[in-house]
Amino acid sequence: MFDFAQHPGRWFVLATLAPLGVVAVLLVLGFIRNLMGWRTPRKTGAYLALAGIVAATVCAWIGAANCLNSPPSSEKIEWLRIGSARSLLPAMTLDVGYYIDKLTVLMF
Repeated sequence: MFDFAQHPGRWFVLATLAPLGVVAVLLVLGFIRNLMGWRTPRKTGAYLALAGIVAATVCAWIGAANCLNSPPSSEKIEWLRIGSARSLLPAMTLDVGYYIDKLTVLMF
């Protein structure tokens, strides 16, 4: 499933999603702390945010090292299908994907 050698562009997807995952964790933890009545600020949020940024940077560097020496990488998945399978008309699909070439690596 996570074959990064065959699809090196997935490193950039992981680099994009790592800080978003940290934000989701911080929101949940902040909500729990608010429900528990703990009002004193902690440095844990700063450390988690820093860990997310470091993880994204490491993934971006690994992805850059893999993508600069390989042909362009692309991948797409079907995210949403609109329409009926029993109808004579084909269903419309909404695809989500990426295309990583050398210019994209340099801009990332």
